[in-house]
Amino acid sequence: CVQETGINAEYMGNIQMTELLTLLEPKTAKQPLRYGSIISLSHRDDENLFMFIEGFVKNAAHILNLKQKDNICQFEKCLFQIYPSFINTYKQDVLNIEENSDFKKLKAEKRVEYIEDLEDRVTNEYKYNLESFEKVKNMEVVFGQPVQFLHVSSNKFLSCKFQSAEEEKENYKLELSEYPTDFTYFKFLPCFKYQEESRKTIYVTDTVYITCANSFLNKTPYFHCADDHLFLQEDAQINTCLLYTSPSPRDS
Repeated sequence: CVQETGINAEYMGNIQMTELLTLLEPKTAKQPLRYGSIISLSHRDDENLFMFIEGFVKNAAHILNLKQKDNICQFEKCLFQIYPSFINTYKQDVLNIEENSDFKKLKAEKRVEYIEDLEDRVTNEYKYNLESFEKVKNMEVVFGQPVQFLHVSSNKFLSCKFQSAEEEKENYKLELSEYPTDFTYFKFLPCFKYQEESRKTIYVTDTVYITCANSFLNKTPYFHCADDHLFLQEDAQINTCLLYTSPSPRDS
């Protein structure tokens, strides 16, 4: 169920006019958000509406209504695990290999050697990233730090490639990506001044913004919900609904 957010009544007018995300957990303890935490993203005005991604055939973000029959069995596809930023240098080289002019100039046998060497580098990079995650696992996430959302069910990463959404051309797609890239980085930003002045740690009762970690055309897209779809839009002050994040049942 939805817990009290602890927001003073004087703030409620601003909350209703702004696209926000609120981190919630049971009242038994006020704990910080940590790397490795598994959370769900849910509509603030209706605790039965969750961010949902099928993840296997369809990778776009949608809203799942748990009040509807049979939707409860889909809840695992609403879960995301918090990961730190990764090094993706060689992974990017693999993704862009067809555009590599030096690679195109190589003869067939040299291409094989190049690919084998690149595969080894990607493997080592992957191992390094896993080791890095284990080192920071259970450490607190702070405002402004790049994070990644790993979709638990599909093992894919939430991503914004700054491509126009089909449903709202003025906004960007929010979807899953097979691999971590520069497009899979997001960050939590404080909503209220006291959050900036008093601390940087994010607690599960906090109200926060979630944005892309990287800007596009000098603008930073924010999470945005319309009807049964989720997008990223450039203006955080235009709201159609409110969102909050809550812990997974696995964490309770």
